[in-house]
Amino acid sequence: EHLGVPVIRTVCERLKVPNDHRALAVLACRFHLVCGRALELKPATVMKYLEQTDALRRPERFADLLLVCTADARGRLGFEDDPFPQAERFRAALSAAQRVRTDALAASGLTGKALGDALRAARVDAIAALDPSLWQQAPASPPVPGPASPAAGDSRQ
Repeated sequence: EHLGVPVIRTVCERLKVPNDHRALAVLACRFHLVCGRALELKPATVMKYLEQTDALRRPERFADLLLVCTADARGRLGFEDDPFPQAERFRAALSAAQRVRTDALAASGLTGKALGDALRAARVDAIAALDPSLWQQAPASPPVPGPASPAAGDSRQ
């Protein structure tokens, strides 16, 4: 995952790629494998990745990251039309985390690190409360047929 980051930075610098595209490329390099495993992750781990990708402050960039991950998953021959429920799980998790109200926690008298810890815990709980079907693997794609069986009487068997 992280081994490609220096290469991406070098190429982006050489080609004078805009900073926002460069940042997305680096995020995609770091997190595309995690995105592919989203259905296996616990709510606290999902929250950790939302934090590391800055999804709560930059949801539009996170949406772009999920689009890149979807393209990566579908970019192989035979997988073009496969579902990618991992992106939907991350979208739902981000939405759940965004719905947590900070004002209610602040009104309870919490401040500083205690407020931050309570906010994170409430967001993890909100993610954990999501529909359990978001945690299930999508049905496998039907197998790709192999080469046709030799025709009757074909001596090249």
